[in-house]
Amino acid sequence: MSTHTQSARRRASAVVGALALGIAGLAGASAAFADQGNIDPNATGSIVIHKHEAGSQKADGTADGQTDTQGGAGVAGVTFTAFPISNLDLKTQADWNNLRNWNIPADACGTAFDAGKVSSPTNGQGLTTIGNLPVKAYLVCETNAPSTVKKKAAPFLVTIPFPNNAANTAHADGNWLYNVNVYPKNTVVVAPTKGVEVSKNGIKTADQVTFPVTAKIPSIAATDSFKHFVVSDPLDSNLEEGKVASVKIKGQAVDPSYYVATGGQNPSVGFTKAGLAYRRTVPNETIEVVFTAKVKTVPAGGVIENVANLYIDVIPGPTPPDNPPTTPPPSEPPTPTNKVVTSRGDTTINKTDA
Repeated sequence: MSTHTQSARRRASAVVGALALGIAGLAGASAAFADQGNIDPNATGSIVIHKHEAGSQKADGTADGQTDTQGGAGVAGVTFTAFPISNLDLKTQADWNNLRNWNIPADACGTAFDAGKVSSPTNGQGLTTIGNLPVKAYLVCETNAPSTVKKKAAPFLVTIPFPNNAANTAHADGNWLYNVNVYPKNTVVVAPTKGVEVSKNGIKTADQVTFPVTAKIPSIAATDSFKHFVVSDPLDSNLEEGKVASVKIKGQAVDPSYYVATGGQNPSVGFTKAGLAYRRTVPNETIEVVFTAKVKTVPAGGVIENVANLYIDVIPGPTPPDNPPTTPPPSEPPTPTNKVVTSRGDTTINKTDA
């Protein structure tokens, strides 16, 4: 990727602070680090990627990989691509200084690049490595992720080598790191689950059916907020009078001012601005929304199927929207629950003499 073109520079420029990495970045590297002549131009290095759920680490990792992050839920199945920035000379002070003035837009990965090197998918601990990288600066993009990933990591810059100084590592030694650890984050949505409760006699017209829906509240980055959080239960045409019976988090009733409940054929619970702010304080906890409905008709075969939906999105910034949607957003595909079935069977009794 050439850095001489203004448009490319604007779109694919890289931030020295490297906030998406979860490491200190290059802020102290340009003026006060070791002589750039100490870089081995023939060396190869690697980018060691630690892929965790946003907000799940209690401490930031460092580029040498020797800092205890005190946890971090790994995200599996994510691939990254390292795109080389071809005409930066990391042996010159001027090019290190130039990096300080760049920033990286969120859509930088949509720019055309020279061929990049793709990682293998992250494992169950969220680990993968892009190896055999020549000495260069690289723009790293999250290029593929499973459907559970709601918000991908922002693109970020990594240099091979990377300054091993006190600003960037846990055990600074004044040399260069050729194997650089990075810590991009994801917001991950786990599919909700749904149950069903019916009377002991099976379903009959006018009977009430209860549908408890449970979902995990995702952990999000400290710099993000929930854009909306909606749970809905679109009813089969054989059901009617859908209602919200209860909303609980950690087994405790949620303050009614935190959400709006709607009834009808698509009953739902949507959280208000205050409710979205509250949700970010209870990451990884379980929310349970209990819906009820009445049986309108019993279809031929006696089977009624039902699936609930979860709608979640996040935005950058510490404050949720003033008026978030409290019913299903029409343009957003949902995360569905499992399918539940209520049914009625007929029994035929034939009585004969001995």
